[in-house]
Parts: sequence; structure tokens; C-alpha cells
Amino acid sequence: MVRKLRNEPSLPVLAALDEDPLAKEPKKRIRKRQKTIKKEYRCPECDYICWYSNSIKIHMRRHTGEKPYSCSLCDYKCSSSGNLKAHQSTHTGEKPYICTYCGFVSRKSVHLKTHMMLHTGEKPFECIECEYACTTSSHLKRHIMIHYDTKRYSCSLCKYKCIEPYKLRRHLLVHTDEKPHMCATCGYRCRQSDQLKTHIKNLHMAKEDFSA
Repeated sequence: MVRKLRNEPSLPVLAALDEDPLAKEPKKRIRKRQKTIKKEYRCPECDYICWYSNSIKIHMRRHTGEKPYSCSLCDYKCSSSGNLKAHQSTHTGEKPYICTYCGFVSRKSVHLKTHMMLHTGEKPFECIECEYACTTSSHLKRHIMIHYDTKRYSCSLCKYKCIEPYKLRRHLLVHTDEKPHMCATCGYRCRQSDQLKTHIKNLHMAKEDFSA
């Protein structure tokens, strides 16, 4: 079972807030958030758990295949507005989130947050089977499979099996020859977003640097 951490304060922290008159307003906000996060949402298809109805709605699209958000510059489609915003930056090259320690830049704030743990040494996700600890829940899920060797996602067209649904979706493109990612500059198409990023960086950005 994957241990899930909720960023809620512990009882000693709340007690400290009670004793500190300067912390009255933060304490109220924290407790208000605790009251808000009451219901636990569980995915009927996998072991995903969250505390917000919108989060479970977005997650369920992984199972249904629904992708209501589409890029106006290429054929890319996705399940959330956040993913679309991150994708659109592959066309513009924009990376607004910057690490103050080393200059690392990213398109998503969550990527910067994870990166910052490299500097702080924080590893909030721990395996209950061994002493392994990591910075993200996805890394922990992949690690857990080492203990259980569970490959629940299988291809109906061949013997391919994997532990994560996105890997199966990526694999299926091999059978369909679908190439959903397209370069807005030259029309180059590919199966994976990483391939498109590499193409833009090595071909178009390299040309811009040379001309400059």
C-alpha cells in the first residue's frame, strides 16, 4: 500500500499555534482548510486517493481517455488545463519557475518544488516495506512495484505489460503509428512530447542561437 502524505500540521504544531498570539490568523486558516478537506475520494479503477472532487474528476480521465483540452498550435490533447499550459510552453520555450539556488528552470511550479528537495534533502514519501524514501508519490509508486512485481496494464495487441497506464498509452502508439505531437515551426511529428522537445531544442533553438 502506498503511503500518502497530507500536508496538514501535526498536533504539536497546532498546540504551538494556540500558545502564540501572533499566529491566530494562520491557525484559523489552517483549521478552516482541515474542515474543508473532509471527504476522501477513491478511484474505482486503481489505488489513487485524493481529497478534492476536481482532482478525482481529472484523474478519472486517465481511465476513460477523455481529453477535453487541446492545443491550438498542434494536435496535442490532454485531460487538464494545467497540462495544456505546460505543453504550450514547449512551443514558446517559456520556463517561468526558477530555482534561487542553482538557476534550474521549469515550466511547472510542481517541478520546481520537487527540484528544491534536492537542495533541502527532503524526502516526504516513504516505503512501508523498506527504508526507501523519495521526493514524489510517482517515484514511490514505481518503487513499490519492486516489492509486488505488479504489471496490471497489458496491451491487447501483443504481450506487452507495464505498471503505469501512461506507459501503455505510449506503447499503443507503436501499433497505430499515431504521432500526436507536431512541431509548429516545420510540421515534424512524433509519438512522445519528449521527442518534440528534443527536436525543437536541437534544431530550431540551435538555429536561433547561431543566427544571433
